[in-house]
Amino acid sequence: MWPLKNKPSNAIKIKGAILLKGWYFPFFVSLATFIYILQQVGYPLPQMVNNHLNDFLCMPLVLKTIQKAASYIKSCDKITLPLPAQVIVTVLFCFYFEWYLPKIEFRYTADWLDVVAYFLGFVLFNLLERRGRCNFT
Repeated sequence: MWPLKNKPSNAIKIKGAILLKGWYFPFFVSLATFIYILQQVGYPLPQMVNNHLNDFLCMPLVLKTIQKAASYIKSCDKITLPLPAQVIVTVLFCFYFEWYLPKIEFRYTADWLDVVAYFLGFVLFNLLERRGRCNFT
């Protein structure tokens, strides 16, 4: 463990463990891709993993992508998205994928557990990104 004063600025302490928040994005992308590949080849997955894990991973990936794009545009590495913008993006994803698309495309199904997964992903993003950022204004 690092002494408190020498701890990397991009680290978050969670129950005694240090988690470098820069690692979650590639890990989530890899995990979501792996699950998608297993689904495509017909590998049987547990129902919660098959139906909801990628929805849970979706919001941290989308919000981090938006944050990185804003950082690039504003030329500020320590930018964060305002909470209302994060909520709006999450609500729009819920509306689009769980209400609108199921009405027009048979491939999509409306599922309230997916809405829960989107919002839990939103909460996870905020837990992972809560320190060391400046406001996006």
